Amino acid sequence: MTKAIFFDAVGTLFYLSKTVGAHYALVGSEVGLTLDAQQLDRAFFTAWKQMPRRGAIDGPRENDDKGWWRELVDLVLDQVAPSLGEMDRDNFFEIAYEHFAEAGVWEPYPEVFDVLEKLQPRFQLAVISNFDGRLRFILEHLGISKFFAHIFISSEIGADKPKCCTLAMIRIVIGGPPPKLACWFFAWIGKRIRCAI
Repeated sequence: MTKAIFFDAVGTLFYLSKTVGAHYALVGSEVGLTLDAQQLDRAFFTAWKQMPRRGAIDGPRENDDKGWWRELVDLVLDQVAPSLGEMDRDNFFEIAYEHFAEAGVWEPYPEVFDVLEKLQPRFQLAVISNFDGRLRFILEHLGISKFFAHIFISSEIGADKPKCCTLAMIRIVIGGPPPKLACWFFAWIGKRIRCAI
């Protein structure tokens, strides 16, 4: 019998209100830079593919993975504004980092509230995400943190999915060893739900 349901965060519970490039361009305008959103989108996805995997460690990662995000932003800026000085890069990054934790940047999928309201009385609900500590603010802004008994974040655990999806976490959530097929992971595809063990 299923006792707990684990959700991913981005792309499952909520999504960006605009493209990454549009958000970066907005941040750029706040620091006096004129940047093209489409060019930023291309640069972001190129940089994302270049970023190294974060290795598993015993305990929380240094500075909530902020250094990893800084490296990613530097790769983006190398492509769209290579002559930008270190001070301007620092300024851009700090504002961008805070921006993605602000209200209005992320939007919940329309089905999320109804689904969580129906599931919460019957199951323990938890989030497992490769995000960082900003996720807690995002879930609070969206009004959905109240549905989750546990929030497991890779930067706090020291390991990314799927390595962070351990039996130990499942035991924490359901209060004992998991029976076979006990935990289900839900992911949204558009407006449809895909369900997989």
